Amino acid sequence: MKKNIFCVFCFIFLVSTFSFAEDLHLVPWPQEVTRLDSVYRFSSENSRIVIEPENDSDMQFAAKQLQQEIKNDAEIDIKITDQDNPSAQILLTLMPNKKTIKELKENGLVLDEKLGDEGYVLFVQPKKIIIAAKTSSGVFYGVQTLKQLVRVHIDKNSIPCVAVRDWPTLQLRGVSDDISRGPIPTMEFFKECIRRYAELKINMLNYYTENVVRTKKHGCFAPSGALTLEQIRELSGYAKKYHIDLVGCFQSFGHFEKILEYPQYEHLGEMGSLLSPAYKESYQLLADIYSELVPVYPSPYFTVLCDELWALGKGASEKMVAEKGRARIFADHVNWLHDELGKYNKKILVTADEPLQHPDMFDLMKKDIILLPWDYSGKESFSDMLQPIADHGFNFLVTTGVNGWRKTFPVLNESLVNIKNFVRDGVRYNALGMLNTTWDEWGSGFFTNNWYGIAYGADQGWHSENSYSDDFGNRFSAAIYGDKSATVYKVIKTLTDVASIPPLRNYESTVFFSRLFPDVGLSAQLSILYWNDLKAAGEKALQLLQKSPTALYSKDMLYLRYAADQLIFMADYRMAVLQTAEYYRQACLNQNDKDACRNYLLKSIELLSSIRQRWQGLEEQHKNLWLLENRSYWLENIVEQFQLLENDLDDVIGRLTNAYSDFEKGIFLPSPARVRLAVKELRGNFFQTWLLCGSFPNPKDNPDAPSHSPACVGFRTDYLTAIGGETNAKPTEGLYVQRPEKSQISWKMHTTNLGAKIDLKNLFDFAERSVAYAYCEIMAPENMTVKAALGSNDGVKVFLNGRLLHEKHELRFVKIDEDVVDFSLQKGTNRVLLKIDQGRGKWGFVFRLKDVPIENRGNLYTIKEE
Repeated sequence: MKKNIFCVFCFIFLVSTFSFAEDLHLVPWPQEVTRLDSVYRFSSENSRIVIEPENDSDMQFAAKQLQQEIKNDAEIDIKITDQDNPSAQILLTLMPNKKTIKELKENGLVLDEKLGDEGYVLFVQPKKIIIAAKTSSGVFYGVQTLKQLVRVHIDKNSIPCVAVRDWPTLQLRGVSDDISRGPIPTMEFFKECIRRYAELKINMLNYYTENVVRTKKHGCFAPSGALTLEQIRELSGYAKKYHIDLVGCFQSFGHFEKILEYPQYEHLGEMGSLLSPAYKESYQLLADIYSELVPVYPSPYFTVLCDELWALGKGASEKMVAEKGRARIFADHVNWLHDELGKYNKKILVTADEPLQHPDMFDLMKKDIILLPWDYSGKESFSDMLQPIADHGFNFLVTTGVNGWRKTFPVLNESLVNIKNFVRDGVRYNALGMLNTTWDEWGSGFFTNNWYGIAYGADQGWHSENSYSDDFGNRFSAAIYGDKSATVYKVIKTLTDVASIPPLRNYESTVFFSRLFPDVGLSAQLSILYWNDLKAAGEKALQLLQKSPTALYSKDMLYLRYAADQLIFMADYRMAVLQTAEYYRQACLNQNDKDACRNYLLKSIELLSSIRQRWQGLEEQHKNLWLLENRSYWLENIVEQFQLLENDLDDVIGRLTNAYSDFEKGIFLPSPARVRLAVKELRGNFFQTWLLCGSFPNPKDNPDAPSHSPACVGFRTDYLTAIGGETNAKPTEGLYVQRPEKSQISWKMHTTNLGAKIDLKNLFDFAERSVAYAYCEIMAPENMTVKAALGSNDGVKVFLNGRLLHEKHELRFVKIDEDVVDFSLQKGTNRVLLKIDQGRGKWGFVFRLKDVPIENRGNLYTIKEE
């Protein structure tokens, strides 16, 4: 009879997740878990945490973590002892005795090779809890699962009985945090994050480092808040206690601009961004830095990156690249890094973008280099990247991204697709692991808002394609915050789901810091389309936060609340600008009725003064939240962004106040343009973000022609031949193009906030007798024909997917929808290139698709399906 019961249990267990497990909330989700129909009751009198072996410091550390969690959640003090207490003991065992092994085996829980070094068995019975593993790491991870059971499911001092057999899918499960583009965390916040990573079973941590570490030999380029070698050593030791390997990092080829700014090093650069391989001194500099930096990281790995080498061959290395080829120069560089860091017994991690773009590099690179293929998009498949790496025999880590760079809030919907699909494909191609990256460019966002994406990466890295991926939001809220109502998830989802609404531009920080008043004497148009919807989302998030039952990490809610406040303010600010402009317009129209005029003026001043006060409140919130995470370094740059908008408000309020004072003296009001309120509502989905490149020379055909004659030479000259020509160019941000006189200019992302017009006049180094290019992409859900409407000052050429569709060459002003062109779009991505020429005076263009709903991410515009 006993044997039959055992067989029935084993059958249920091997199903892995029979329905009773559905109400468990665990992150990461275990490989095999069954909930049993009973409970274990904690008791300060009877429960004891027993350690085998008792003198193991790692086991003691894990036991104390469990002890603290029980105290926090159940308010029960459980002793840690070496005394066996069979009545209600909690056994943490590294080397189970025969009796324990037999007990586990009888219940279908076998400690076999499948568990590896980080796997564990967790068996919660009515009178006993067992966590067994081959290593202290396995026991530690078993404790993290038990902690979550206690945190979420404690009820009258009891937790549900469960049987868990668990192990990681990926060997290395890492996070890379950018500490070089603005925020540098405090030591306290570094350590808080390490503790939270450990709860998610993350075992690898990389801090993206350019110039933010201070060495003795080269300390001058490190900023005031830089990490010291002593602090890195301290963090390495702290992470080790939590079974996390802190991997050293130093950008060792590209992204060197912060160091090259200094006179001591500027001669070693190319285009101000690349450490030139043409100089021996470049390698001596790296060797010096490594000699101090590498020894403070005990990790067997070191990240050298070497990505985005746009400037390679554009300076001192031009001759080398021409003679030897780009592949050889890159391979020689990373092979030198391999050998130099090999002196310290380190394996190097190198980004894979260069060898993927130039496959002949694979055969020139040393085979024990570990590659980092990175792509942060929500593609369906990443096989095109992983197949070549696997075919050439390189180990690799898939490098995913929590999409928060240059944003006030991360764009999580795309991030989750990216993480899930990239990790899935990584597993299929035998990835060594994953590195989930967060990027803090410009310092406009906060790290705390990345926890959802980080936790999702940990969930996928531990158990790829688990059957409970769709329930992650509920599990996340409960397991991390003790929030079984999933309110935290609902807030995050509310804020995330509006990211793609066009004017928010996926939370680009430039939208939050937009200066919405035109300069004196100019007029502008401002769209409020969709902003009521965005405001409603912010208000919904605040309402949810008011009833958020978070028990742990409640500080995170401050950051979510601030994100909602930002969303509401952005909507209110835009509406206030238009309302103020209308008040002032009415004041101008009612100057013969002094009471009415005064009333409109006072309303305009009061409205903008209220907006100014709210903006100052947001600035204070931002500073306080910043200092909860970061050192004061870089905060002044964020404050400066706040100050620019505050200065605008002060200026307009001052102009209105002066106008009011003058009006009381009998002086007529100045025009709206003179008080910076010549603003009207803009209607229509105009393309406001483009990649721009310019300017290029555009002299007259006939030098004796009148100065107002259309310029022609540049209009006919293809300046993009080096990147495929006007018919085949596929530019990316930062890509360099050479002008006829050999100077280099790059493609830059530009967004206009004041109306439909892209004003080119003040964007380039010379703006007369010039031409410039504008590039965007349109994603179509199917083959379709749409109407593209545009206007330009002066001439324009329009290319679609390499075909010249439209050409107009004449002197004219920008007029909305002056030219209408049929665009036959193909399903998927369509390339749009505009070439706009300039004689004299004003210069710019407008562009939109008529009667088509769109959303955009940067210069990628997607036609929304009806």
